[in-house]
Amino acid sequence: MFQPPIIYKSNVFKSNAAGVLPYTVYQNKIYFLLGKENRGISDFGGYKDHNEDDEQGASREFSEETLGLFSESDRIRGCNLGVKNTTDIMTKLLKDKAMKESGYVTSIINGKNQYRMFIAPVSRWLENSDFEKMVKENDERPYHRRIHCAEKDSICWLSISDMLSLANDPDVTIKFNEFPQTLFKNFRFTISQPEFITFLNNLSNIDTEPLQISIDKFWKSNLE
Repeated sequence: MFQPPIIYKSNVFKSNAAGVLPYTVYQNKIYFLLGKENRGISDFGGYKDHNEDDEQGASREFSEETLGLFSESDRIRGCNLGVKNTTDIMTKLLKDKAMKESGYVTSIINGKNQYRMFIAPVSRWLENSDFEKMVKENDERPYHRRIHCAEKDSICWLSISDMLSLANDPDVTIKFNEFPQTLFKNFRFTISQPEFITFLNNLSNIDTEPLQISIDKFWKSNLE
């Protein structure tokens, strides 16, 4: 029987920074998305603004670093409207009671650097080639039209078994788009937490069909 992992409440832990480790269902299998920047491989997160709660800060960081490309509207993907759209939807998703109680959304705490990593589903499969193309386009835009704080230069999807391998041995070098890479040290610590491994094990045992339905319904119904 699927047992949702511990859900950490915002009034229990106050973070300085937050982010999202997104996952999706692709060809009936679950994959997690990681991004690469100068400091290494990690989830999509950073410091919160002073007026943001954990969910808002994590959602904004996720949306900026993925350039709004997870919007269901292809008209606004890769621009600031897309960032706002996915920030709003992800914030709702991270706070959604039904999604948390179903075990589809949770968060893991890294007490060493006061970081909260949310784990939540997205509805699109994004190819690295499309992501890198948009990174280049964004860098070439006039400053006032550019998506700022977009620090990732490439992305890669990993299976649950790959993520379990990293969680159990976070110092291992991984193959990231055919090249060996290392994990960002704080991300290594976050995914080594027992709660993260429990979540992965639980997720590996669920039926992906109702999960896919829930993901599509949430992202499409909240499209503005």
